[in-house]
This record gives sequence, C-alpha cells and structure tokens, in this order.
Amino acid sequence: MNTNFSITSQPISRIAPFRRNLLRIHGTILSLVALASAVASTIGWITGTGFFGFMQQTPMVWVFAFQAYFLMTIIAVLLILGSNHADTRKWHVVGALAECAPMIVAFSSLDVFASMGRGAIAWVPISFHVIFFCLEAFAALYPDQHSMRNAPSIKPSEITMPEPGLSAPTIYRITAIAIFLMGTTLHGINIVIGPDRFLADVFSPKVDLIFALMMIVGAVTGWMSLKRLTSRGFVRVFYWVALLVITISIPIHVRSVILWSTAWVHSFPKYMSHVEAPMFLAFAYGATRFRFTRS
Repeated sequence: MNTNFSITSQPISRIAPFRRNLLRIHGTILSLVALASAVASTIGWITGTGFFGFMQQTPMVWVFAFQAYFLMTIIAVLLILGSNHADTRKWHVVGALAECAPMIVAFSSLDVFASMGRGAIAWVPISFHVIFFCLEAFAALYPDQHSMRNAPSIKPSEITMPEPGLSAPTIYRITAIAIFLMGTTLHGINIVIGPDRFLADVFSPKVDLIFALMMIVGAVTGWMSLKRLTSRGFVRVFYWVALLVITISIPIHVRSVILWSTAWVHSFPKYMSHVEAPMFLAFAYGATRFRFTRS
C-alpha cells in the first residue's frame, strides 16, 4: 500500500464553524427581538398599554425608537448574510459595535428604569448585550488556526493530531481574552455613568466574584502553559506582563468577595478608566497572538 501521498486541500480555520454559527444565532435573535420591540412599541404608542404605553403621551419617542429597532433589524439580517462569507471577521466587528450603543445606553439609564418600576427587568437586555458583545469581540480577535489535516503537502507520518479536549494554553488564552474584554467593558461603563453609579448599579460583589474566579483560572492555566509557550520577542514579553497583571490582581478581587464590598473602586481616580479601557482592549488583542507547542 502506498502511503507516500500528500494532502493539498485548502486549509480550513478551526474556529470558522463557531464564527458562522455565532453570526447566525446572534442575527436571528437580534432580528426577532428588534421586530418584536418595534411591534410592541407601536402597539403601546397606539393603545397606551403595555411596557411601551408611555409612548402615547410622547409620540416622538416612538418615532426615534421605531427607527432604531428597524435599523437594528437591518444590521441583524446583514449578520446572517455575512455568515456565508469566507472571512467573517468584519461582520463580528459589526456585531460587537451593534451591541455597544444599546449596552452603554442601558447602563446609563438604570435610574430611568428604576423610576418606572422596571429596574429588575432592565438587566435582561443588559445581559444579552454584554454576552453577545463579548462573543463577537472574541470571534473578531481570535486568530485563525488551520487544521493540520488540511495543510498542503503533508505526509501522514508528519501529521500531528490535535489534543483532545481543552488544554491549559487554550483555557488560558480564552480566559485572558474574556478577562480583558470584561475589564474594557467595565471601565467603559465607569467612564460613561461615573464611579458612584458604577459602584451602586453595576460593579457589585457578585460581579467581582465572577471576575475573581476568572482570574484564578487564568493565572493557574497561564503559569501551567509557560513551558509550552513558543512566542518570541515582544509577544513573549507581553505574555509575562499579561500573566503578572492577572496574578497580581487576584488578591484585590478576592478581598472584595471576602468583605463583600467593592468600595475599593473609590481608591482609584476616574481617569484611570480612561487609561485602562483601551489598555485592556490592547491586552485582549495581544492574548490572541500567544502560540504554544502541543503536548
């Protein structure tokens, strides 16, 4: 039997199926929610009943809201159509940016929802926007990794099979990206609504608990992955900086959980968020450049 054959098909990105499915799921949910909101707001404007009943007294609010919902529907349809493109990165950027505006507005309007007696339900759309913003940003920033079985001119004896399951480097890279994107989002919200409202309405001990757990996982897997790091030069130095930032930050966030208080936020001046928001975004991108050997 002749085993001296080569595989010459075009390489396929391993993350491509995730990207396509994310755009389709995000676009479908976003279009349904936007259309349902457009219909509900119109009913509220006409009849004065329901969640949008107040629009009957302020019809101009309905005019602007309907335009926004219709525009979001168009964006959602474009995300679905964009999922069929070979390179979907630009559509993930569109999807992430589409979530930014409503997310920021929702966070800055928590007192408005509270005054209407709908403070609790406001966290439903906020959670939706935050989750899909992080997913779309991750899909846009995560580097393409091509399957070895599709690499050109590779003999069967030269093929290295991928590791089953999630390895420490994979977990660290995903966790680090999520931590820095979450940090970017939180600092951005702090800039928009101010430290007092940020502490009272957003950055609760429960949120810091999630942050602390993510950092512990990131630190453990990051140190475990050091021996398998193959990145050189600036990327290697950046790996150390990112890992140290995560590790050193753990005591601060664990203390918040133990004391069940995030009052330490007031210890830092507000302008720190103006520095750290873009810095963490750069860190999130840098984490996508880490490269590791297979075990």
